[in-house]
Amino acid sequence: MKITMIHIKRAAMLFVAGFLCVLMFRCVFFADAAGTTGTVKNRILNVRKEASTSSSIVCKLSKGTKVTIVSETTGTDGMKWYSITFSSSNGTSKGYVRADLVSVSGNSSNQTPTTSADNNTANADVLYVKNASVRVRDEPSTSSAIVAGLVKDNAVDVRGTKTGTDGKQWTKVSFTKDGQRIHGYIRSDLLTSKKPASVTDISSENKNQTTAEAQNGDTLYVSASAVRVREEPSASSTIVANLLKGDEVRQKSVKTGDDGKQWTKVSFSINGTRYRGYIRSDYLTKSNTSKDTSGSSASGEDSDTRYVTASAVRVRDDASDSCDIVANLLKGDKVSFRSVKTGGDGKEWTKVSFTISGTKYHGYIRSDYLSKSKPSDDSSSGNTLGSTNTNNNTDASGKTGTTRLAVINVRQSATTSSGIVAKVKQGTKATILSETTGTDGRTWYYISCVHNGSTIKGYVRSDLLNL
Repeated sequence: MKITMIHIKRAAMLFVAGFLCVLMFRCVFFADAAGTTGTVKNRILNVRKEASTSSSIVCKLSKGTKVTIVSETTGTDGMKWYSITFSSSNGTSKGYVRADLVSVSGNSSNQTPTTSADNNTANADVLYVKNASVRVRDEPSTSSAIVAGLVKDNAVDVRGTKTGTDGKQWTKVSFTKDGQRIHGYIRSDLLTSKKPASVTDISSENKNQTTAEAQNGDTLYVSASAVRVREEPSASSTIVANLLKGDEVRQKSVKTGDDGKQWTKVSFSINGTRYRGYIRSDYLTKSNTSKDTSGSSASGEDSDTRYVTASAVRVRDDASDSCDIVANLLKGDKVSFRSVKTGGDGKEWTKVSFTISGTKYHGYIRSDYLSKSKPSDDSSSGNTLGSTNTNNNTDASGKTGTTRLAVINVRQSATTSSGIVAKVKQGTKATILSETTGTDGRTWYYISCVHNGSTIKGYVRSDLLNL
């Protein structure tokens, strides 16, 4: 019994001693941070409930705000976080912030060492891309994987520096792109601490003369035969839409792209839908006086009108018989001339635009299938797209045809407000059972066709079928 009590006493003493050691270790571990004053480095810093970027935000602190560092810990992202307290309207508040986003007063050990041969980047918290475009790498090496691309004037937060495999200094950076926080390396000589002028502050010698006097909100017109509207001011950026000569846009702002040229941010409408994007400024003009290759204006006047002269033609996505089919047109159908181009077959193709059932289409037709004058009166003479009938038959019952558009709706009754039986693809064969006049005053066909292996029946507009 005595031996047992002695053992228990010894065990208790060892426990107390161990606890005191752990406590002393924690005090030493936190000695550098606890009670230290920190200063917010970022323009805006999220204070979170836990040491995780997925944790809820307690509040947002602005650059220069003083905080008291209570302790430090490793967050769920593997990085060092500080537990902090700070003054707020509710008194003293607390939360967690990433350690690299706070400058610690009088404690250089908490700062990532930054030594730089480039005085422009030494000891800077925020740097700016000074080249037209740079690649952000996963590691400090030109052979490392590309994390993202940045363009001139983009701001990045400095995380540290490192000598790369090429012997040059690289800067570890973080930045937000497309709503995501990204980390990587950029060569230090491609960054500068000098904040560039506003992106809309374009020097007069770099302004395109045709839009030099344009102000944000002004109406501009496409001066090239065709332009691609990009998501960002870069020829490699995602295409938002294609516009044609004479199309109208509204200027929002201007910006220097990654190619060093001026781009104009614009807004415009296509079929009632509003779009935004960038167009190279030298492809825009203030006055709608641009001319197409035939010498007629791009405003859609009669001099720009062409008519299909063949019994039926396929409109292609580009000037080639092997390109995708946009739509099928019939003899007498009217289109708007846009430009001409020599196709892959060595023949001349005409770029046209036209409307079918209220939808605007663009594409190419072989020029020898078009004419400036209406074709002679025959089974399709004088018909334009969307007309009541595509031929002079008074009753098309028993005839077969194929659908003209990429997708058409087969409806329960002869009206566009009726329920859809099925959506059938271009080229689907249909048997016309009868015809009737719809609520829109146009001719509709009651058809039978095979869709997904089953025979269906319903109504389609007559102008959506090729007989």
